[in-house]
Amino acid sequence: MIRLPQSVLYFIAEFGWRFRLRSVSEVPGVLTRYFCYPPQLDTQKIKKTINISFKYSSRQAVEEAIIRKKNSPGRGVAKGIRYGCQFLGSLLILGAPLTNPLKLVLFLLLWAATFRPVARREWLAVMFVCLVFTGMDIGAIRKGVFYFLHPDVAGLPLYEPFVFGFLALNAMRLLKGPLPQRRRGWLVYALAVLFMIPFQLTARSDVLFWTTLAILLATLSFFHEKLDIAYAGARRSSETSFFSRSITSSGMRGI
Repeated sequence: MIRLPQSVLYFIAEFGWRFRLRSVSEVPGVLTRYFCYPPQLDTQKIKKTINISFKYSSRQAVEEAIIRKKNSPGRGVAKGIRYGCQFLGSLLILGAPLTNPLKLVLFLLLWAATFRPVARREWLAVMFVCLVFTGMDIGAIRKGVFYFLHPDVAGLPLYEPFVFGFLALNAMRLLKGPLPQRRRGWLVYALAVLFMIPFQLTARSDVLFWTTLAILLATLSFFHEKLDIAYAGARRSSETSFFSRSITSSGMRGI
């Protein structure tokens, strides 16, 4: 892509328009202002006049349209096969007799090739999931709930923090749900931090089980749409299969 000043674009468009050179321009030069400076509309008047509110911003609407197009029925089967194979490929990498840094490189290459493109809100959701679950892991390791035989940083293999984000995004793509929304964002963050706290305080598995179960049920009382429950179930099943593989192949041990 070559960036040109608006004055140069105006000259080119006007020249092509005046001399009927359709291969150069099909619009007069004055319209280049709309291409260079997209119009912005203030919705305050319509909100006040007819008392209407918009569910999505312009960016969110465009991103949602892109996701919906990618998840159209004609592509559903291919997408399901793609992300199913992505999950199986990740399991194979996890179980391979390789060093942790090499596994991380292979994970990132596989995910980059099979996830793209990734929307901005998907990136933010993945990073948030990685931070929360990595904090839970570090707290559990420090309390002696489990440990890795071959850790790299903070008691974790190098690839471990990225796995949580992968599982979240893989579930979103498999279920073909909408992009993460900002509805009650403060509540999402508060519940996530609350979910992480027990792992920093105790090593008793029974206490961890009942407290996290209570927090999960409380979360579902606030977020209980069909896709919320589907995400929770898919996340749980994928974690079970993924980390059972981790226990047998990567040196993860409980105490």
